[in-house]
Amino acid sequence: MSHAEWLALNGGKLLGTNVKPPETPEEIAAWIAERKKKFPSAARRAQAEKEDAERKERWAKMAGEKKEAELREREKQLEARERQLKEKEESLKRKREEADDGNEDRELEDGEDEDDDEPPEEASAKERTVVRDDRKAGEAQQKKKRKACRSWEKTGECGRGEACSFWHDEKKKGKGRDKREKTQQKPKEEVNRVSLYQRLVEREMDSQNETLLQVIKYLVETGVLKPEEAPKDIVNDDEEEDVIEAASALVQELDDDAEDIVDATEAVTVVEAIDAGEPMDLEAKAALELAKAGMGL
Repeated sequence: MSHAEWLALNGGKLLGTNVKPPETPEEIAAWIAERKKKFPSAARRAQAEKEDAERKERWAKMAGEKKEAELREREKQLEARERQLKEKEESLKRKREEADDGNEDRELEDGEDEDDDEPPEEASAKERTVVRDDRKAGEAQQKKKRKACRSWEKTGECGRGEACSFWHDEKKKGKGRDKREKTQQKPKEEVNRVSLYQRLVEREMDSQNETLLQVIKYLVETGVLKPEEAPKDIVNDDEEEDVIEAASALVQELDDDAEDIVDATEAVTVVEAIDAGEPMDLEAKAALELAKAGMGL
C-alpha cells in the first residue's frame, strides 16, 4: 500500500485523528520541534511544579482574605450590638433617675404640707388621695398589660412564685382544674349492648323452651302426667303439687297465646321434674319417649 493510499483511508489525515500529517520538510521540522517542546523533561516538570505552587499560594491568600473579611464583619456586628445595649442601659438609667426625682419631690411636698396650718393639711390629704388613686390606676393598667399566668389559672399554683413575670389573678385561680374536675365527675351514659354470643344463646334457649312446652302440653293432654302414677316413695306430696301446678300454668299460657315464650327457668324446672327419672317410673319414661317420637322432636 502506497503512502497516498494509506492517507486516503482517513480523508488525507492520520488514522484516528483529525490532524493532517506533515508532508514538506518545513512542516516535518516544525512538528518535531513542537513535540520536543511538549516532551516531559526535567525542566518541564520543574516548571509545572512551580506553577502548581504559585496557584496554591494564590488560593491560600484568597482564603485568608476571605476569613479576614468575615471576622471584620462579625466584629462590626458585635460592636453594633454593644452600642444598642449601652443605649438601652442609659435609657433605663435615666428613667430610674426620673422616677427617684419624682418620689423625692412628692416627699418634700408632703413635708411642707405637714408644716403648714390646718387648711393646707386638708388640701394635702386630698392630694394624697389623688396620688394614691393615680398609683392604683397605674397598677391596674400595668396588670391589664401583663399577661395572665397559665400555670396559675390551670392548677392554682406557680413554681416561680412572686418572681413570675406574669399576672396572678386570685379570681381566676385554678379555674382550669375546676373545669377538668367537673368534666371528669360527669358519669358517662352506659349503653347496654347485646353481644352476638348473647343473641345466639337467646335464640337457642327460645327454641328449646318452645320444644319443652310442646312436650309438656302433649303429656298433659294425653294423660301421662297424673298424680296417681307418681310413686309415693320417691316423690312427696309437695313436689307432686308443684309439678302439676307448673304444668297446668304452662298449658293455660299456651292456650291463651301460642306465640308467648315462657321463662327458661320454669321450663327447665318442669322438665327436670318430669324427665330426670326420679318422679316417674319406667312406664312413664317410655310414654315420654314415645310422645317425643310421635311429635317428631
